[in-house]
Amino acid sequence: MLSKVTVSARSLGPSIDRRIFGHFLENMGRSIYAGGLLDKNGRPRAEIIDKIKALHVPSLRWPGGLFADGYHWTNGIGEHRPKKRNLYWGQFGSWLGPTDLNQFGTDEFLQLCEHLGAEPYVNINFANGTPQEAADWVAYCNDRPSGISGRLRAANGHDAAYNVRVWGIGNEQYGFWAFGHTTAERYARRYLEFHHAMSEADPGITPVAVGATEMWPNWNPTVLHILQEKLRYLSMHVYLPGTNVPYLLMRLPNNAKTHYALSAAGYEMSRQIHAAADQITAEYGRETHVRLAVDEWNLWWWWLQAYKVWWTMRDAVAVGGMLGALVENCQHVAMANIAQLINVLGVIRTSPTAVVATPLYHVLEMFASTLSGFRLETREEGPKYSTSKLGGIPAVTDAPMTPVYASLDGDEVGMIVVQRCYEHGMVIELEAPRVRVESVRILSGPSPEARNDFEHPDRVRVQDVETTGEIGGVTLDMPPVSIAAVKGRVVKD
Repeated sequence: MLSKVTVSARSLGPSIDRRIFGHFLENMGRSIYAGGLLDKNGRPRAEIIDKIKALHVPSLRWPGGLFADGYHWTNGIGEHRPKKRNLYWGQFGSWLGPTDLNQFGTDEFLQLCEHLGAEPYVNINFANGTPQEAADWVAYCNDRPSGISGRLRAANGHDAAYNVRVWGIGNEQYGFWAFGHTTAERYARRYLEFHHAMSEADPGITPVAVGATEMWPNWNPTVLHILQEKLRYLSMHVYLPGTNVPYLLMRLPNNAKTHYALSAAGYEMSRQIHAAADQITAEYGRETHVRLAVDEWNLWWWWLQAYKVWWTMRDAVAVGGMLGALVENCQHVAMANIAQLINVLGVIRTSPTAVVATPLYHVLEMFASTLSGFRLETREEGPKYSTSKLGGIPAVTDAPMTPVYASLDGDEVGMIVVQRCYEHGMVIELEAPRVRVESVRILSGPSPEARNDFEHPDRVRVQDVETTGEIGGVTLDMPPVSIAAVKGRVVKD
């Protein structure tokens, strides 16, 4: 089958904040301890750091998540660090809530971010922490070296200020499951106490307030009205097809119907983004500085995925559509963090002795290394498909089989093609006038159900495709359920 796509380097859209390709690290399951990021001596594992560095991580969120509400940061600095019960996730057993050894604290996290070139995003303890505790944390990270907090930081081995700008104030307080669960009004009033104290410590912070989806229709309007723009970002969490009980107890079948339904996750994500953005505009007007932070998102439907998951090529294509939704809504979304980086819904899978890049890892790497600058408009002419409802993903009609997401950064053009056809390959005629194609990479596997595991770590992999430096586009021969990353450069008239 044939699909034609036109990308115009003259049709500039909004700018893409690279932080939409961010990640998330939380002390949950085997993410940090028990065979995750740290070795048995409490040091980051070099082979995992190398894998993370190759992802081009633009931002990294920590320590939660639900774990943050119960985490006291002073336990994780200095030489004497007490072991603590994992207050939130420990409720469900040590397999999901391992003991917090406090080996990976503030300095370790922020120095990891420095090594990766990632912007840190720190979430404070809203539930049983205090505004003063949060303010002291800001001061420890950002105080000048000669200040009281700066001297403490220097005594722990880091003279220079970390200059952490992004601070989350709370996490999912709308939910009955969250520590610190409360009403929107009470949350907003207490948020202002935290905001005041933290801004006293550093007026330059950019705070993130807790936002909710339409399941809690009054939450966002109430919070936004009370805060009166004393926030920079409003958070939202998107897990599809959903973590409601029926889906947490089931596995999805491997067939074409499920694949197409799951591949529509990006359209539901886009709808939710528009709904939240409309609420911001309704309260503050179109010229507001407040934007969205989709600081938790991913596929999720089975409870065991919180402990271990083997993502497939089918899942990679669905996540490609969700990343595409972030790109297409970059005027509304300033940052986003896929949950999570290691093992827990992880884009990276580890054992105590091995590291595997899942298909999702490759999709994140392709988007982050290909798209930047300004979004470009695309026009697709080709086959369409329709789907049935799957949990929280509504049915869609006339969805393009091969959506393309494109950007222009200086004279560099990046294009991502998501090939959703399950039954057979597709020939994509990618037209890009005035663009010389310089590289093509295609992510695929032997089947839509193919996955990478410790025995077969490269079953799904990215392969370079030879190009001849064509000007004006390229023809791609893409296997079923695959993704291509194309880079080129604008040729001057």
